[in-house]
Amino acid sequence: MDIQYAIILSSAALWGFSLFMLGANNAANAIGALMGAGLTSIRLGQAIFMLGVTLGALLEGYKLSMVLSESIWTSLGFESSSILLVSTAITLFATSIGVPLPVTLAVVGGAWGISFYSGQIPWGQVTVFSITWVLTPAVAAFVSLVVYAVVRKLRRLIRKVLDAALLEGAISLIGSFYIAYVLGANTVGLISGLTSAHPPLILLLIAGLITGLGGVKSIKVCQTVGGQFVDLGITATAIVQVSSALVIHALTQISCPASITQAVVGAILGVGIFKGVRAINYALVARVFFLWALTPVIAALLTCLVYAQLLSLW
Repeated sequence: MDIQYAIILSSAALWGFSLFMLGANNAANAIGALMGAGLTSIRLGQAIFMLGVTLGALLEGYKLSMVLSESIWTSLGFESSSILLVSTAITLFATSIGVPLPVTLAVVGGAWGISFYSGQIPWGQVTVFSITWVLTPAVAAFVSLVVYAVVRKLRRLIRKVLDAALLEGAISLIGSFYIAYVLGANTVGLISGLTSAHPPLILLLIAGLITGLGGVKSIKVCQTVGGQFVDLGITATAIVQVSSALVIHALTQISCPASITQAVVGAILGVGIFKGVRAINYALVARVFFLWALTPVIAALLTCLVYAQLLSLW
């Protein structure tokens, strides 16, 4: 019993730390573009992020909490500990080098690693999710292109410069909140599923708050997202926020774990293409996409090894 309690406590600690690092690495998705446009302070951005992610987890987190039960289990134990340990380590590494990492890929990849060890790989799920992850940045880029074209036409109808700036600023702030909301509904809900397929509201609330607190560690990644991919303006900022949030929220409705990070980067690239290819940092884009492709594979392999080691010890 002592060993069982120790496993549960260690898994709970890893769960909380994983959520904290989720906030540290993903608050940039909500406020990075705002910082790139010089539209808000880091403190205000973090407050928007915390409120949005908490409400998202509370209201829609349940839609993703059952996803992992299709391939593994839903309880704190060796499986949860293995996935959380590996995904947290990968997230820490990404945060340290300032790369926006899709945490979803690490968590689901880890779950597949457990399935591989058990000899029951959910190939249907692997196929659907993999295709979704490949298409997410492309779809977000397309949506941002369409929205950008529409917004430019609407701006021409507004004669007062101040009114146009206020409207775009309001849309950007709303978009930032929306991204934080879908992060809570999608990724936080997914991680909450490591504790139970049907987590209680209090658990979803705690998960959202912990993720929000992680936003205080987001400054370095915010600088990458907002300032290095493309030189954003207020209009571009609003489009990135709204376009990426729409894509991920749509996937949330069908209980498909999707990467906010991929959608944001895809939307930024879409805006960059509209503004001119010279605005895009292709070297950085190539490095990030390469790391994205490796993430689920590395997570699966490492989780499989960690899980096997834990079983051999007990």
